[in-house]
Amino acid sequence: MLLLSCREEDGIDFGKESRNETRFVFQVSPEIQTRAEGTAFDAGDQIGIYVVRHLPDDAPVLSSSNNYADNKCYHVVNGTSLEPATDDDMIYASGAGYVYTIYAYYPYNDTISDPTNIYGEVKTVQTYGTNFKKSDFMMAKTACTDGSSPINLNFKRMLSCIEIVYDKIGGIVPESVALYGTSTKYIVNLQTGELREGKHHYYINPFLKYAETDGQCFYRMIVPPHNLINRGKFQVEINGKLNYYYVDNFVLQAGALHTFNLTGQKRHITYSAFLNSYAGGSVSSMGGEYAARGDVYVADGQQYRVSAKADAGSVFNGWFQNNVLVSKEADYVFTVTEDVDLTASFSKADVKITIDCQPSREILEPYGLPFFAEHAYPYGGSLRLHGELLANSPYVFDGWYDENGVYITRDDEYVFTATEDRHLTAKYGLQIFSLSASSSLWEDDPGYFSGSHIDSDKHPTFLKKGQKIHITGNSELQIFINEFSTPVKITENKLTIKIGERVIWENSEYTDFIFTASEDATYTFHYSMALEGFLLEGERAGITFVMRRKAWIVE
Repeated sequence: MLLLSCREEDGIDFGKESRNETRFVFQVSPEIQTRAEGTAFDAGDQIGIYVVRHLPDDAPVLSSSNNYADNKCYHVVNGTSLEPATDDDMIYASGAGYVYTIYAYYPYNDTISDPTNIYGEVKTVQTYGTNFKKSDFMMAKTACTDGSSPINLNFKRMLSCIEIVYDKIGGIVPESVALYGTSTKYIVNLQTGELREGKHHYYINPFLKYAETDGQCFYRMIVPPHNLINRGKFQVEINGKLNYYYVDNFVLQAGALHTFNLTGQKRHITYSAFLNSYAGGSVSSMGGEYAARGDVYVADGQQYRVSAKADAGSVFNGWFQNNVLVSKEADYVFTVTEDVDLTASFSKADVKITIDCQPSREILEPYGLPFFAEHAYPYGGSLRLHGELLANSPYVFDGWYDENGVYITRDDEYVFTATEDRHLTAKYGLQIFSLSASSSLWEDDPGYFSGSHIDSDKHPTFLKKGQKIHITGNSELQIFINEFSTPVKITENKLTIKIGERVIWENSEYTDFIFTASEDATYTFHYSMALEGFLLEGERAGITFVMRRKAWIVE
């Protein structure tokens, strides 16, 4: 009831439904390019028809089933007229106010389950005319409001036709001509008129020979529109021998006739790889396997492609003919007019060495660092890198590190062989302190001295929690006048790390260690040293307190 109510609101008179039922009259357009091989349908050709009935303001929607007419079969009579194959295939127009959108296709297929996804496949052997015709696919779409007037179905071809014109040499006629590396399957959407390539097949498809003259043979084949790439080639059999004619990246268009001219005149193409300085590389032709060399026979006047591929760490220098550079492109396409011997030259690629430093080069550069940022070296060359600094630099060398941040060596000189790209980092730490002091006792000084003391707070340093300081060195006395009757005794030799007055770390027995900041703060490094001893009358002393203590930030 709801459906009937809606239709009455649309203004359709259902009382006239039965009285207006008229038979559709279909015909095909005469003398147009409807067939791969001609301009007209043959009597008995079968055509499938779908009809969608809809209101004028609505767009037609073609469904898999329950359309107004589903896959009805009509056959051609008298060249242009269409008649239903059976009474069940008869289509009638009924009901005023409707639009009928008609979708037609050739050749008829009674197994179609979805007109928006029609799976088709050309014959893999088209030597016979019937197979050639059955490989075709055409479609037409039109709309009308009255089925009584003849409805013209103007078909368009959806597939491609390839024509081979073979120039005979010495009157020899090929036993067969085929295409290797082509698609055979396709999918058509009658609703949108789109065709897309189906699953790829690399079958050999014999062509139909449809004409011959004294000097030429003509062959044709129907294939889905697609791009013939890489391995696509025509195969011509003469006296049991197969000759190949390669197709390089050619796009087959829907509804188009593409003509290829082949000849029995063949040219010899040889190609090889020449490797310099332990380089690696290989060559191929027309998308074939890569190898050290190859040779083929190619038709005179044909375009041909050879390709070169360098191994990792090597570079392609170019294609050479008779030691003359003919192309720097790895894919070299040329027209064959003579026998050709080509050589692809390869050599080892330069190795890119990149040097970074931490902290940045801008900070370190005033101190005379001798490195480059990035440089190309010949493969196999020996490199010697130096990480030393000038004597007055406040930085110290921490070590060389590789691309993954892994430590290599703490020696400032690093020697290696350039066999691959490298990204090395020289890391430096800020030297926090290096202290020394001196004291002397002469004959006019008291004979006894004790507690002579150096106490230094140097270089307050702000550290973030977890940041690390590398501390190394020691403290000692250097006695320049060694005439003491009794030895001088060191009573204190200590490092104390403080935050303000709070002691964070203290030790007197160390030479090299890592201190980790326990919190964000300004740390001071407090050194102290004391000694005691006796001088007899007349003795003189010259003593230097030396603190060989250095520290630098390592993280």
